[in-house]
Amino acid sequence: MEASARQEELEARIEYLEGICRTTIEALEMASSLGDLQGSLRDLRVSSSILRETAERVRKIIPFQAAAFYLVEEESSDLFIKYGEPAEELEALKKEVDFFIENGTCAWAMREKGAVEVASQDLQRKILLHVLATRARIRGLFVGILPPGEKNIPEVSLAVLSLILTYTANALENVELCVTFQKARETMEARVQERTDELTKLNAQLTTEVSERKQTEEALREIGERYRIITGNMIDTVWMMDMDLNLMFVSPSAERARGYTVEELIGSPLEKHITPNSLVIALKAVLHDLIQAKMGVKEAGKAKTLELEFYRKDGSTYWSEVKISLLQNTPGPPSGILGVGRDVTERRRVQEELKRSEETANRLAREAEMIAEIGRIISSTLRLEEVYERLSAAVGKIIPFDRLSVNLMTPDRKNITIPYLAGLEVEGQRV
Repeated sequence: MEASARQEELEARIEYLEGICRTTIEALEMASSLGDLQGSLRDLRVSSSILRETAERVRKIIPFQAAAFYLVEEESSDLFIKYGEPAEELEALKKEVDFFIENGTCAWAMREKGAVEVASQDLQRKILLHVLATRARIRGLFVGILPPGEKNIPEVSLAVLSLILTYTANALENVELCVTFQKARETMEARVQERTDELTKLNAQLTTEVSERKQTEEALREIGERYRIITGNMIDTVWMMDMDLNLMFVSPSAERARGYTVEELIGSPLEKHITPNSLVIALKAVLHDLIQAKMGVKEAGKAKTLELEFYRKDGSTYWSEVKISLLQNTPGPPSGILGVGRDVTERRRVQEELKRSEETANRLAREAEMIAEIGRIISSTLRLEEVYERLSAAVGKIIPFDRLSVNLMTPDRKNITIPYLAGLEVEGQRV
């Protein structure tokens, strides 16, 4: 009798272990396809498409009766349903979620790193809640309802679910970054086009005015009048220096840009106008042109465009896009330097903001690629020691560490084993 009971116990244990093995194999197969999932989500540009693709993958590892994705509203921080299936189960699912929001269960689940299992209001079904989060912030919440009588979900399936939802959260954030970047680019293009239209209109007006004055005034007076109108009303700053780099002329627009009067600027040397770094850039450009002019190079007097940092009277600085060229009206050495500058401080600021946005997007892409690499490592070999070693190397590229350990917990959560350790020994710590 005792032998028969022992045999039944062993058979039940074998059946349980076989079930665990089947679940583990299915989960490993799903993990091996995570690289394809990451690529698929990266190619999608609409959040609903990303969530639909995710739902298909989730159903392959856990047989949910109904599933939905809730996202966080940016302004109010409220949850709203973005995608769910099947349609006939959504109304019941929404009622469950509303109940969980009221009693604080959703808030609790969104603070947890992994899946949270709770009971439905009628206590007949299990409901799984899992946060959608990136390294930067929480994006939303996944809700899945299990069929009545469904047993506990294996830990390995929950681990694969967490990976899939992490990919999904990163993909949603990438879509948002792309939209933000596109809006910023469109805004900048609109500003550039608006400014171009204004300059085109102004240029047309100036051309018409010059043409009319050529018909009514003497040549010298006409040139003087045109000169006065242009320099007195233009936004750009025009200046001339002698070959000793002392300011001989500056347009009145310099007073608006820098705060100095024209009288304060005339006769001052170049080093009092621009920062040391910009002074080096300007001197190199002028020296290069002088050498070419002395060698008889035809293009020696052609204007060069530089971005230089100028001082204002109040001690602050601003960036100006300056076109400089040598003044050479007669044969012989140049007689001076002509410069035309335009304030580009705002443009540089926008460019720097766009650059930071691009760097953030690239960093998120690299982190997503590293997560895909971990999936490929797990699927590439069945040798656990090799998997642990390659996993340690991959994690080290994302998070610098002195010591790493892999801990395995028994299903009853009472015992922990450490199959792998890597890194430096830390005094006073057992692991």
